[in-house]
Amino acid sequence: MDLASALRKNMRIIWISDTAPAGLTTDAGYFEHHRQASMRFRVGMPARALAALGVESAFIGLDTPAVLEHLAPGSVDAVVFSKLSTPRGPTFDAFATAYLGTADHARQRGIAVIVDLVDNVFVTDRGEFFAQLSTRADAVTVGSEKLAEVCMPRLHRPVHVVADPVEGERRPPRFAPPAPTLLSRIGLKRTTIRPLRVLWFGGQYRNFLDLAAVIPT
Repeated sequence: MDLASALRKNMRIIWISDTAPAGLTTDAGYFEHHRQASMRFRVGMPARALAALGVESAFIGLDTPAVLEHLAPGSVDAVVFSKLSTPRGPTFDAFATAYLGTADHARQRGIAVIVDLVDNVFVTDRGEFFAQLSTRADAVTVGSEKLAEVCMPRLHRPVHVVADPVEGERRPPRFAPPAPTLLSRIGLKRTTIRPLRVLWFGGQYRNFLDLAAVIPT
């Protein structure tokens, strides 16, 4: 069964993220307008789209007291772990233990568990944690086919692609690099074409370093 056919009207989902505000809320506005694009793309906007299909969403931070009390049979059908920051340092072990315990708690009560992987987490020192969390999931989702290709060999399971939404008006792609002048094209003048100017859109600095490593100086 694919994810779309598994949805039904009045289905209740709780989105769990360590970047969510304290307390349980049904207001998706915080996530729809969050400064981080991944929060909008992977939490706020999907929840809004699901609401149009009659699916109810609530949001909670993992550090919210008594989070497990909200995961009771009959009160929620599925939990989605998305946009997990899992801070480095001494607090990481505590976060990892809490996430894994929450996933186990949900599964033991017949609540479906979905793990949404926003980035290639397997190039970080937290890859093993995400692999463990994914073993507890009924479904793993990612934002692109390429990320699915990266994740599947490491998770040894199917990975569903839920593409990022597009904000604003969709326009056709356009690429207009700086062109050489007419004189330089016919060999009458040597012109140094300025480098391409690239806007980096993303939060993982490591990704930027990987890109910079393969670009000529």
